[in-house]
Amino acid sequence: MNAIAIDRPRPQASARGLNVIWIALGALASLKVSVGGEVYLGELLATLALPLWLFRGRLNRHFMWILVIALIWSAGQFLSDLVNGSDTNSMLKGVFAPIVFAATLVSLSLYLERHPGRIASLLVGIALTPLAFVVFAPEPVQLDEPWKFGFGPPVLILMLIWLSFFGKRTALTMMLSVLAFSVVCIVFSARSLAMFPLAGLSAYLFWRFAVAKRFKRWLTGRLAALKLVGVIIVPVLVANMVLTAFFASGIVDPYLRPEVAQKYRQQASADVGLLLAGRSESLISVKAYLDAPWLGHGSWAQDRSGYNVEYAVLRYLYGISDNTRDDDSTLIPAHSFLLGAMVWSGVFGGLFWIMFTYNLLGRYLAFARELPIYFHAGVVTFAWNLLFSPFGADARWALAVFAAALYAWCNLLRKHRP
Repeated sequence: MNAIAIDRPRPQASARGLNVIWIALGALASLKVSVGGEVYLGELLATLALPLWLFRGRLNRHFMWILVIALIWSAGQFLSDLVNGSDTNSMLKGVFAPIVFAATLVSLSLYLERHPGRIASLLVGIALTPLAFVVFAPEPVQLDEPWKFGFGPPVLILMLIWLSFFGKRTALTMMLSVLAFSVVCIVFSARSLAMFPLAGLSAYLFWRFAVAKRFKRWLTGRLAALKLVGVIIVPVLVANMVLTAFFASGIVDPYLRPEVAQKYRQQASADVGLLLAGRSESLISVKAYLDAPWLGHGSWAQDRSGYNVEYAVLRYLYGISDNTRDDDSTLIPAHSFLLGAMVWSGVFGGLFWIMFTYNLLGRYLAFARELPIYFHAGVVTFAWNLLFSPFGADARWALAVFAAALYAWCNLLRKHRP
């Protein structure tokens, strides 16, 4: 098959088949190595390549800006670690994480801009490595929930690549594929994973309508930054209300495993709604940030104020755990790109994610009508992770790959616009 964009315009540079060499490169880049902490081989190579891009003068103002805000976050994290007395290993990992992320994003973006026809091949290889590890060397959490933490994420990426880059796909084909995947996710207690392609498909279809043009003009007008915040938060709140009512009704209970149905019912009955009941660590993260708003609690923020005890109680109340005991964790719960950075480094981490989000969404909106579904689902996933997922090695690598592919693809579309 030919790898072509399914949206207008269709850049001729992208019309190439899968390339075995690039698939192998993606697979190798997704291998983890230990360098004081978990680092992907692709991250290591991209970081080492950054000085070469700088020396050749290939970095434009856009990429320099990303590096600058990452350095500001890194400097703030270093100051926070000094004040909080973080141990050396934690400090090094926390301080270098923003730099590694930004370097990976920039280097990979520049490389993909030179080889846009190989984006799909590289993404396939990146998805195959975790899939192989689930099959041949699964982790304990993947044995407990093989779909949610194992097969589901890489299968989703491969499905989106197929729908996006290989031939024309009708709206019906997309809808049936996404619906089938989401049903499997619901059955295996992976609600957020089910939501990503559904919301991505909704965004993809939305931008096909003429009303989207007027919405885009409104969104990119005055107070664009505040409007973007609303675009992220309002759909989450609406989805929370709809899903809370849906699962509280018990309509799907007969089709779920008893323990899954009970969990959904209990969380839907919570006073904070289904979303925060399932992500109650966000409530603890907000409290921890307010206790140290300027410099945070340091890298791998240590719990010295009983945050985990409060979190264990919330987990019991909302049906996530069957006891109120602490899980022996010494770290403050911070399962959010944004809140986690704010808990670790105060305003410096929060500033980075606010500015980076504005930049990434601005690039997405500029080309939304021409982007394939892979990027729409990816933006939805990013918005979710920004609020509800920890910024560990896996998330750092996945976001850098997605953002690099988005920037490179948008650059390709820009070149082919009339």
